[in-house]
This record gives sequence, structure tokens and C-alpha cells, in this order.
Amino acid sequence: MNITASISELLYEYECVVLPDFGGFITNGKPARWNRITHQFDPPYKEVLFNVQLKANDGLLVNYIAEKQPMSYKAARQEVAAFVNRCRAELLAGKRVEFAQIGSI
Repeated sequence: MNITASISELLYEYECVVLPDFGGFITNGKPARWNRITHQFDPPYKEVLFNVQLKANDGLLVNYIAEKQPMSYKAARQEVAAFVNRCRAELLAGKRVEFAQIGSI
């Protein structure tokens, strides 16, 4: 199961996706702009920020995974917890954690 892909998919619809016991991804929509150098419009985009203080499980990610993969909420919660443990281990080892189509920490 690809948890980073699930986070990325949810960020298209929601402004905040919490990775329980790890932190939350927050999006800020940016409007289209006129580029004075190229004389073209730059398209609108979403800027993604990470807030380590958003740790409480709001159920969004875990429910999404449970529905996407036919599994129970408890099993999905365990998968997310295992992913968080792997992320923490990578960070403690001094490595970056890559989140596909989002960025890295």
C-alpha cells in the first residue's frame, strides 16, 4: 500500500491531511500570475507545508486507506502506524523521507 500516494490524492480535495502521530500536510492555493519575463501566465498551484504539531488522528487518511484497500479501520491504522515508524527511523538515521508528488522532509 502506498500511503504517500493516498496523502497526495487527499490533498487534491482537502486543505489538510494529518499523518497521525507524525504531522500534517497543509495546502495553500496560489492564483495564476502574469510572468513579466516570459510574458505568459503562470498557472495556479498549491503550495504544500508541513506542520509537525498536527498529530491528532482526524480519521481522514486512515478512513481513506481503509476504503481504498478493502480492510478494516484497525488494519489501516496499523499500516499508517508502521509507515510513521519507518519515517521516524529514516529521519533519525539522518535521511530524507520522500513523499511522492508532495516533497521531502
